[in-house]
Amino acid sequence: MPNTRIDIGKIDTTDARMAFRIKRIVSAKGASPILSARGVLAIDHQLLTLSDLDARLPHGRVEGKLTVDQRGDRKVPMVDINLRLRGSSVQDLAGGGGDFSGNVSARARLRGPGTTIRAAVGNANGTIGFVARDGQLPQGIAAALGFDAARALLAKDGERAGLRCVVLKLDVTRGHGRIDPMIVDTTASLLRGQGSVVFPGETLNIRLTGTPKQHALLRVPGSAYMTGTIERPTVTIPPEVKSVGNIFKAIGRAITGKQGPTARDADCSGLAARVLR
Repeated sequence: MPNTRIDIGKIDTTDARMAFRIKRIVSAKGASPILSARGVLAIDHQLLTLSDLDARLPHGRVEGKLTVDQRGDRKVPMVDINLRLRGSSVQDLAGGGGDFSGNVSARARLRGPGTTIRAAVGNANGTIGFVARDGQLPQGIAAALGFDAARALLAKDGERAGLRCVVLKLDVTRGHGRIDPMIVDTTASLLRGQGSVVFPGETLNIRLTGTPKQHALLRVPGSAYMTGTIERPTVTIPPEVKSVGNIFKAIGRAITGKQGPTARDADCSGLAARVLR
């Protein structure tokens, strides 16, 4: 989240309206993720509005509106964010390349006080939704998402699985985003997540459970945990999950065929409509 200052308390005698069109955006840190932008910026009695925003990405665009309200001698502005990402891709968000592909859409509706965008999001209430669909990922990773240890290890280099959808919705209260739901649905597995993402630090505390979509060669019971930040996530497998005893239990279940139920395809269309509305 950018730490851009948005305190307009001292701009108390200026009213203005400016329509803008930026044809090219450059960055000192390399290629900018935003290629061009246009919109209307207006201020009226300490109400700053950025409307009709249309920012073009290498694939897709961000559209929406942002307001900063500091009327009535308010010391800290109230910020409203209503943005929608359409037609982007996993590769664009990851900076190009990578082992994953998919079409990406997202929606953010947040409202909170703060003198910077970062602070306002850290105090905000609202929702954030993210969907990636119709992509691919390595077969070994898809098997690992279903906690099928043997297929994950035996997968060949270059072997691919389908990424049906990744669906994530955060119900945000005072910057604390509760996950409802988190689904990673592949042609080989279904992964679910429970937990939270806390802003402005974007810290993760997520419990992951996976189920294969076919009989597993060696299904390891238990859960994994995702911590760290959105930019630098860390996945940890607890010692008891990968203990010798648990491995022997998994081998026994594989021999007897009693490894638990398999997963069905998620309702990707229904979930996407829910988190992006």
